[in-house]
Amino acid sequence: MTFKEKSLSQIVKAVLPMAGPGTRLRPFTYSQPKHLMKIAGKPLIEYVFNTLTEAGIVDVGLVVGYKKDQIIECLGNGSKFGVHITYIVQDELKGIADAVLRSEHFVGKDPFVVYLSDTLIPNGIKEHVESFLNSRSNALILTAMLPRSELSSAGTVQVDGDKVVKLEEKAIHPKSNLALAGVYFFNSPEVFNVIRRIRPSKRGELEITDAIQRLVDEGHVVYNQVIQGEYIDAGSYGGLLKANRHVSSRLLPMNEGKLERGVIVKGKVNICQGSIIRKNSRILGPAYVGRNCHIGPSTIIGPYVSIDDNVTVQGGTVKDAIIMEQSQLRLKGTLSKSIVGRNVKAIQSVKPYVRKFTLILGDSSFAKF
Repeated sequence: MTFKEKSLSQIVKAVLPMAGPGTRLRPFTYSQPKHLMKIAGKPLIEYVFNTLTEAGIVDVGLVVGYKKDQIIECLGNGSKFGVHITYIVQDELKGIADAVLRSEHFVGKDPFVVYLSDTLIPNGIKEHVESFLNSRSNALILTAMLPRSELSSAGTVQVDGDKVVKLEEKAIHPKSNLALAGVYFFNSPEVFNVIRRIRPSKRGELEITDAIQRLVDEGHVVYNQVIQGEYIDAGSYGGLLKANRHVSSRLLPMNEGKLERGVIVKGKVNICQGSIIRKNSRILGPAYVGRNCHIGPSTIIGPYVSIDDNVTVQGGTVKDAIIMEQSQLRLKGTLSKSIVGRNVKAIQSVKPYVRKFTLILGDSSFAKF
């Protein structure tokens, strides 16, 4: 049976490295894995699952380590997300290539994709999966064209036509503006043999870029494809807020809550069951308000706001922000570019008060300012 006679889900498996502690998102990741942090009512990893299932990929290996019990409890066997999950343990963090090597038994001889689990590809990967299966390459990597100002924090790729020639990991002066987008396809078990032969990098990890470079150096064909637009690295404060803007902009308007007198709701807004928007408040989309929330009175929410369940916001304005469950905010000014953890209490003084501010508050914090 050829690739074309099979469905994609019968062919391609996915390996998602997610064993790391998520240090760029501390203090939030002290208490939960970054992949379970919610945007618009769903954990971040669910959006990755959606990208995979849209491409016909349902057999998923999650390489877990840090707080793996929370991940397993939340995701289970994956059936509620439309995938079948196999858990692969990486207790000692030795890099992405090591995570891939640990998945060898799960992958077997099947083609597979390594998808960095804090990455969102806004336009999906279906067309790239099809191109990969129809090619005769040993590997295919996805890249995005980034401005020079952003390249020093990304791995970059030099190409000859559509073939990969050289990979650089976070070079100070990169020779290419093609940045690795965090998605790598492999068509043969040869990558596992290569990983066994590479050495740890200066930071003590087995790098996936080194493994791919070894494939190239040994004469294997590695293709490059450029995605439309940019990818979203949601593993940092700015990246998570960017992911929130992307997700919320795709919301479909829905109101299952209660609106009191004088409330204005405009744009793509989701208001879930049990939530009350109190008098003279405004919800400006894109915005998401979870279940059993109390907003107002005289409060402005949006645009680009994700509020999880059982949150209270009284007064002020909230925009471009993520507010996690069970938190209480009493505001006077404008809160923006902010991430507020679970069970947080933040109170802004009446006089004098700051008119515009940003908050980064981990779980169970208290702030009075």
